[in-house]
Amino acid sequence: MTRVQHSNAKRSRFLCIFSYFIIGYTLFNTKFIFKHIQSSICSPRNPDDETIHPQDEWQYQNSITGQWYHWTTTYNKQNKHVEWRVKWLNVAPTSYLGVIVYLTTTNELNPLKTSLTQLSRLLSNNPRPVVIFHEGDFDADDIQKSLSNILGNHTPLGFERIRFSDNANRPRSVFPRWPLKYFHMCRFFTLMLPNHPLLTLFTYYWRLDAHSYIFGPKPIEDPFEIMQKRHIQYAFIMANEDDDHYAVGLWSFFHEFLDNHCLKPSIALRQTQTGWFGGYSLAIIFTNFAIANVSLFRDHSLIRAWLHAVDRNGGIYRYRWGDAPIHTLALTQFLSQNHIVRLRYFGYMHRHEYTCASNIERDLCKAQVKSFLTQNGIRYSYYQDGCFPSTQNPLCHYYPEIKLQSSICSPRNPDDETIHPQDEWQYQNSITGQWYHWTTYNKQNNHVEWRVKWLNVAPTSYLGVIVYLTTTNELNPLKTSLIQLSRLLSNNPRPVVIFHEGDFDADDIQKSLSNILGNHTPLGFERIRFSNHLIQPRPVGDHRWPLKYTDMCRFFTLMLPNHPLLTLFTYYWRLDAHSYIFGPKPIEDPFEIMQKRQIQYAFIMASEEADYYAVGLWSFFHEFLDSHCLKPSIALRQTHTDLFGNYSLYIIFTNFAIANVSLFRDHSLIRAWLHAVDRNGGIYRYRWGDAPIHTLALTQFLSQNHIVRLRYFGYMHQREYICADGIEGEVCKAQVKPFLAQNGIEYLYYQDGCHPSPRNPLCHYYPEIKL
Repeated sequence: MTRVQHSNAKRSRFLCIFSYFIIGYTLFNTKFIFKHIQSSICSPRNPDDETIHPQDEWQYQNSITGQWYHWTTTYNKQNKHVEWRVKWLNVAPTSYLGVIVYLTTTNELNPLKTSLTQLSRLLSNNPRPVVIFHEGDFDADDIQKSLSNILGNHTPLGFERIRFSDNANRPRSVFPRWPLKYFHMCRFFTLMLPNHPLLTLFTYYWRLDAHSYIFGPKPIEDPFEIMQKRHIQYAFIMANEDDDHYAVGLWSFFHEFLDNHCLKPSIALRQTQTGWFGGYSLAIIFTNFAIANVSLFRDHSLIRAWLHAVDRNGGIYRYRWGDAPIHTLALTQFLSQNHIVRLRYFGYMHRHEYTCASNIERDLCKAQVKSFLTQNGIRYSYYQDGCFPSTQNPLCHYYPEIKLQSSICSPRNPDDETIHPQDEWQYQNSITGQWYHWTTYNKQNNHVEWRVKWLNVAPTSYLGVIVYLTTTNELNPLKTSLIQLSRLLSNNPRPVVIFHEGDFDADDIQKSLSNILGNHTPLGFERIRFSNHLIQPRPVGDHRWPLKYTDMCRFFTLMLPNHPLLTLFTYYWRLDAHSYIFGPKPIEDPFEIMQKRQIQYAFIMASEEADYYAVGLWSFFHEFLDSHCLKPSIALRQTHTDLFGNYSLYIIFTNFAIANVSLFRDHSLIRAWLHAVDRNGGIYRYRWGDAPIHTLALTQFLSQNHIVRLRYFGYMHQREYICADGIEGEVCKAQVKPFLAQNGIEYLYYQDGCHPSPRNPLCHYYPEIKL
């Protein structure tokens, strides 16, 4: 009896423990699923709603009229002054490519003079305007005259007076020993400077401090011209590490900002700003030397929203958050790797820290910097590679560097890489019947507004258009594709346009398709004419493919974005006749998602190209990068390069693609790449597809947050299909069953929408929008 009781007690204990385990596991799973659902239905804030005040307490004065203005940092892309007038000393600027700016006081007059002397020496071949922002202590004529004499007659010099507010409501600092002027300086360079109307006159600004000295044995190449040629948005020279007590709460606050905008940390942020265990690495760009596109911190909506959020938080005054960590977080999150460079072709010193140009030996370096080491008792710190701590700072060699030996590289001007002012291909206007030759040189065609013969109804919105290129041989699958569009976009019908070579001119065909879409969906037909094919390069090798296929590849690679119809719209959504979207109910409008999240490109599936359809493409792309003095981006290396540096052949499946109309038309380097491909003839010679051509450009030139994968509805193309994320098994089969109509065909289901699933690095590389 005792043995039975003991056995029952053990059994009861086991059942109790097992029950607790099941309950705990269930609770954990429920919490995980709930969090997953919460994150997947994230609704991002509109960055343009995140403003501080329509009118700030800070003021600036016009140097000619003497009138004072309140600063504005709201969504006006530039202040309302038609043109800011400046009282220039020495001479007026002959170029407005860039301006060099200081914020200083007369207490720093001597180091400022040294800084200006070095500028006048090293920029003697191309003097640039210099502007000194101050609080009134530079008003004296004798001071202004002495500084203008240092710069010389060929360098414009201006003085802009500003007035900081005495706002008693400002957050109290936890570091009372820091002077208030230091906090003002941090706020000035963080948010206020790019919104001063003086900067609307220029393309770039170069920020220096009074203690910033550039040096070298001879005049240097103009940094502004380098940035313009290479399409650089931001340049720096040194990297450092912030003190943790000056970054209290900044890391968590930045991640709250990302969460509010439904953003994930970028690769650059994870690799340079994230330390052990997910904490903040404290690595910063040394912003006492910084060259930036004027529009970067003023017009980029997410960066502007971030700077406004910081300003509202009050962390600059409360915790002494500096402009360096604030800007570094934004730059690593929102800019692609090729938009930032480190300048290493001259030396730089700030207070007691200095670095020489790359490849300058230590003894020669000491000789160059010797004249600035004037303070006794000061320990000067030499950073050979311009970084602290040298071996650990992840920013040190993360971005492309312009060095002494590489400064010879003279990149081509992308705008010079044209095909023909007039292409052989033609398009016809559906109303006038007039034919036009395609042009791919101008950023947009010269037609003031392309007129379209819309069936059903005219568009009420021009946010996006859905486009097909097809023939009546594909009429049945096209009808199925349009039926699915009408079902899943029934809440917000979008215009549909079918490009064709004349076989859709018949009224009965057009009418049957317009009936499928219904009275609320605009439908247009645009006739095109491919050129005399005798002039196209002949295919190479044993593989043969229909000429219409290679014409299709060229159409989507280069020609479609340059058709004047697309100038009417912000986005286009490319589908094929065999492209079916599906799901149990209407979906959220992809165009609105892209507009809200400021996405440039969206796709749904990733695949792998056959090697014999990519002969020479990889080496040709690297030749293109070399000719433009560019290095492969992180995204390109991680998604397109195998262990031995060869082409991985992974591609975005472009039979479903949503793109900003301007992306392949106005982005100068992407446009130059597409023109280079077209001149090469690889589309017709080797059957290079639009998928690998576009994928190379996207991974090289776009940042990670500008591309998304859409996973909240199903998609099928030919015999390959994917269901929405989270839809599996029998439910997925039921949704796709109506399209599995051909006997003898092996249909391929990709659970995660990628082939080959476990290896394709594009599969989960970009942010995904799920159910």
